[in-house]
Amino acid sequence: MVGLLVRHEEYGEGRVIAKEPAALRVRFFGQNGNPLIQEFGPDALKQGFLKRLNLETGRVCRGPDGPCVVKQLLNASPVALQTYKIEYENGVSNTTIEAEL
Repeated sequence: MVGLLVRHEEYGEGRVIAKEPAALRVRFFGQNGNPLIQEFGPDALKQGFLKRLNLETGRVCRGPDGPCVVKQLLNASPVALQTYKIEYENGVSNTTIEAEL
């Protein structure tokens, strides 16, 4: 659960940074480099307050080895971390989980 990319109607895109018995803590990427941390009930995904974020092909991200582009979603899971094929600026391709992007 920690590391999942999510979307919220008001706050935008973010990442689950903690899962506690009574809450999910999400850091939203914010605008102008100002992240925002919010807490939600533990069933926020099930209730639809948060939705899983699938990174689209062509999206620019930062991978474990620097800037990269998403080439393909390799597995889509409602509960597990998703795996992506990415390509770095130097042309090297790799696979990584969403928690590393």
